[in-house]
Order: sequence, then C-alpha cells, then structure tokens
Amino acid sequence: MARLSLAKLERHLYSAADRLRQEGLDAAIYKDYIFGLLFLKRCSDVFDAERSKIVALKVAEGMTEEKAEAAYGENPDFYDSFFLPERARC
Repeated sequence: MARLSLAKLERHLYSAADRLRQEGLDAAIYKDYIFGLLFLKRCSDVFDAERSKIVALKVAEGMTEEKAEAAYGENPDFYDSFFLPERARC
C-alpha cells in the first residue's frame, strides 16, 4: 500500500469536512466523525504491522505464508495489543 503524504491527507480531510458541511453539520459535530475515522485508520495500520510481523516470524520458522496467514494471522491469541476482525480493517 502506498504511503499517504501529509499534503494528501490534509486534502482528504478538508474534502471530507466540506462534504459534512454541505449536510449542514457544525464543525464541532463533524470533527467527531473525522477524529473517529482517523482513530480507526490508525488501529488498522498498527494491526496490519503486527500481523505482518507475526506471519513473517512463522515463515522464518519454516511455515508457508498461506499456512501462517490461516493459523496465526487470523488468530487473536497471538496478538500483543489488539485484534481487528477482517470486516473492521481498512
């Protein structure tokens, strides 16, 4: 996945804010939506990094990547911080 530059992130956020303003929402209200989405995106990014690390460790131990993904990548017992179900990932 390509990295998002700060300028591009700002454009996306301002665009989202403009859409919410068009709906008649006050800035004090729509910022809650934006911050919530940013929080969820950060959680997804942290989860993806930890998942990649877990799978890479198992591949280094001799497992195939497919088996490591199935057995360890989707098992919440192997995560130190938190586990995101597939439907909650960005």
